[in-house]
Amino acid sequence: MRVFRDPEGTEWQVWKVVPVSPLVLERRRGEDDRRRDDGGESAGEGRRVPSDRRSAARGSLKDGWLCFQAGERKRRLVPVPADWESCSEQKLFLLYRAASTVRGRPGSAG
Repeated sequence: MRVFRDPEGTEWQVWKVVPVSPLVLERRRGEDDRRRDDGGESAGEGRRVPSDRRSAARGSLKDGWLCFQAGERKRRLVPVPADWESCSEQKLFLLYRAASTVRGRPGSAG
């Protein structure tokens, strides 16, 4: 795990997440399906995502991702850059900027 501060002074923890089994991805797939409404939109994002793109995104998670967290805020970067553990803090910040925001799930503790 690494820690860095963004230009606003917020401290971010960064670590690599590797799913331990295919069940992890199956669980996420089920959550995605529950969040979808009948119109094919993701309830949290308000935009259509073709099913083949959703499948491709899920498939990319099987190799893991970088998690960036500061308090309740989280971001995810896929794929994991090979040098994330040794790169400069400046590059780590650029990786953070490229990461996608992770929206919290109702009832989740973080």
